[in-house]
Amino acid sequence: MMALIKQTDFFYLFDSHARDSSGMPDPNGTAVVMKFANIPGLEQYLYSLSMILHANSFEIVPVQLNIKRVRNASEQKSKCVKDREYVQKKRLSVETEGDKQARLKKASEYKKTKQSEETDSEQQIRLQKLSESIKQKRSVETDSERQIRLEKDSESKKRKRSEETDTNRQMRLQKDSESKKRKRSEETDSEQQVRLKKDSESKKRKRSDETDTNRKMRLEKERLNKKQKRARKVSQPQHEINQPDYLNMFDNTNNGGIEEQCWAKANINKFNKSVQYIVSQCTECKEVWPLKSKPRTPYICSRCSRDKKSPKKFSSENSMIPSCVPHELQNLTQIEEMLIARALPIMRVYIKPGGQRGYSGHCINLPQNVKELAMSLPRYPKDLAVIIVKAKGRENTFRDVTVRKQKVHNALVWLINNNPHYSELLINEDALNSLPENGVPPDLMTVETDDDIVSDDNCFPDVGPPTDNPSEDIVYNDSAEMSSFLPVGEQQQQEIEAVRNQLSENEPMPWP
Repeated sequence: MMALIKQTDFFYLFDSHARDSSGMPDPNGTAVVMKFANIPGLEQYLYSLSMILHANSFEIVPVQLNIKRVRNASEQKSKCVKDREYVQKKRLSVETEGDKQARLKKASEYKKTKQSEETDSEQQIRLQKLSESIKQKRSVETDSERQIRLEKDSESKKRKRSEETDTNRQMRLQKDSESKKRKRSEETDSEQQVRLKKDSESKKRKRSDETDTNRKMRLEKERLNKKQKRARKVSQPQHEINQPDYLNMFDNTNNGGIEEQCWAKANINKFNKSVQYIVSQCTECKEVWPLKSKPRTPYICSRCSRDKKSPKKFSSENSMIPSCVPHELQNLTQIEEMLIARALPIMRVYIKPGGQRGYSGHCINLPQNVKELAMSLPRYPKDLAVIIVKAKGRENTFRDVTVRKQKVHNALVWLINNNPHYSELLINEDALNSLPENGVPPDLMTVETDDDIVSDDNCFPDVGPPTDNPSEDIVYNDSAEMSSFLPVGEQQQQEIEAVRNQLSENEPMPWP
């Protein structure tokens, strides 16, 4: 079937079958619209098509089309509103009060039946639609309409509560209490502040509008509630046994449980009050401090408030807010850090009671003169001032001296782009290519020994002489960084010369 449409000067033929660009059958074609200037052209096309389709004749049937205008959303909504208003006017003019009550009752029963049959998902969808509809209506209502709605809701609520039984009232109060507790447990601090502020304003407004009679009734209710609370407290068994006697006897059958004792309750309340802190962050140093009372905003800690300098010592203006370690510099081994360091100073580290560092085995520090900084990195592994002690004839694994070439390259690139002290640094491609992908560099200085090498896992840290406080003697834990290799500086003189110079000095040589 094809559609033939005639306009003023042209004929249009719409064919919904698969056709090519010339209108002939094609299994991979699409629907086409053919345009003809006169009837002979249309006749020639139909003749060519009939030869291919083996059709002897075409039947043309006239069809009348009626154009129906489709309403948009606003027009459809206005029509629904008009229909609703018409139905309401008709009901007001025709139905009596009894008919109206019967109709409303029937609609209510039908609604309840329908809601009882719906599934949980359908109920959620219905409630969500109802909530959105209510929000939309309330967003466009005027102040007068809002007042009328609130008055109607209040009257309806009062009427329902006056008709409910004691059982229904208890169930309603229990549901309201549970709902209120659930909402308050889920609300944030800002939402809690807003709610408390609204409650305070509402209470003040109600009390300012109440009459003397209402005020007397309210005060009388509050007095009755206080009396009931006090009566409940008195009715509960109070155990006045002091703490030492109770703990000596410890007879919870006759004296009650420990949680019922007055001194225990007082201690629990005292403890709860002592741990109630407000954690606030200083706007200057960004450190968090626990406070017993709510501070003023913006909060500035006492240390920063005493600092009268500009910029303040621990402020971001003084570049004292530490940032997180970038990914490229995280988890570098000590050898990798030495390969990308511009200087290799040797420092003497002493373990003091309560200190943060620890070492295992024997450690020697030799002095070193740092005269210039490296201008191209990474260093060659053979140039590092490190000696590795290996056991002869054993498989030696060195966790602290593993080098990863890609890790070193990424760290150098990050330092050149972000650290001003590395901005003019050049990357030594030859030294970088000499590094292993993931292993121990072969060019590190090593010393072989026949003695047994004690593992770091079985070695105890040298903590020095004991102190008065034994807990201070332990200055490391399982996470403390321990090293098993020895950094040595480049010596400026021969060993024999160093010994002679030391012996020739006038000052006595210290002896352990």
